[in-house]
Amino acid sequence: MKTIVVPIDFSPVSVNAAYYALDFALAIKGNLALVHVYQYPVTFSEVPVSAEIITQLKTDAVKKIQDLKEKLVYRAEGAVNIYAEVKDGGIIKKIEDYCSFIQPYAVIMGATGKSNMERVFFGSNVLSAIQHLSWPLMIVPPNAKFTTISNVGLACDLRDVTESVHVDMIKSIVKAFRARLHLLHVNTELGITLGTSEREEFDRLREMLNEIKPVFHFISGVNIEEEVNQFSIKQKLDLLVVVPKKHSLLDRMIHKSTSSQMALHAQVPVMSIHE
Repeated sequence: MKTIVVPIDFSPVSVNAAYYALDFALAIKGNLALVHVYQYPVTFSEVPVSAEIITQLKTDAVKKIQDLKEKLVYRAEGAVNIYAEVKDGGIIKKIEDYCSFIQPYAVIMGATGKSNMERVFFGSNVLSAIQHLSWPLMIVPPNAKFTTISNVGLACDLRDVTESVHVDMIKSIVKAFRARLHLLHVNTELGITLGTSEREEFDRLREMLNEIKPVFHFISGVNIEEEVNQFSIKQKLDLLVVVPKKHSLLDRMIHKSTSSQMALHAQVPVMSIHE
């Protein structure tokens, strides 16, 4: 059974992500696992945090996650098995350990921050998750509601496609939702067609994905982020898949400023799949 893991900090954004994940799990006939990791308060004195405070932190966390679970169970009407876990320690480490134990289909997190780009990439926990989690990670924009996934975009630089493109995961999503896959490559050198190595990688990728009949799009533009942004809007993408390898689109987004030219459309969830 496919399980979706949802890290929860009880903020409105993370709660919204839980409802999004529930509807996603319903669509793929999967399970849902809520995980909250609480941390001990930082103290600047030599006096350690009391046992009473630690107990209260856990008690409060358990109550909150059970309350949320009950609401999700009511919404699911028995169609999804929902689990709730409360742990203490480092957030990303505990999530990674939990995922290693249950082998999830994907992790879904709510985006954070003020601007669109900050929401998707610069919340500290979200950024750490992108960089360190070994599992497919979907970042859900604030207030996004799951309906279905009809159009999936894959941003690809046509480099080392055999090693970097997770064909099985992409096929799984496309088949589950009977979606159309749009593969996008942005050429930053205007007027220059694909080089020999890129053509070879393209042929390789086309063969790898032939079963699901992707639509290929080749665009020229200096600003990759802006081109992907406009493409996402034009094609009405429900999900954009990126591979966070060095010098990739995601890597560029993480390390550049949060200008409006870089902001992805607010309604497009982004799935990060490590190479």
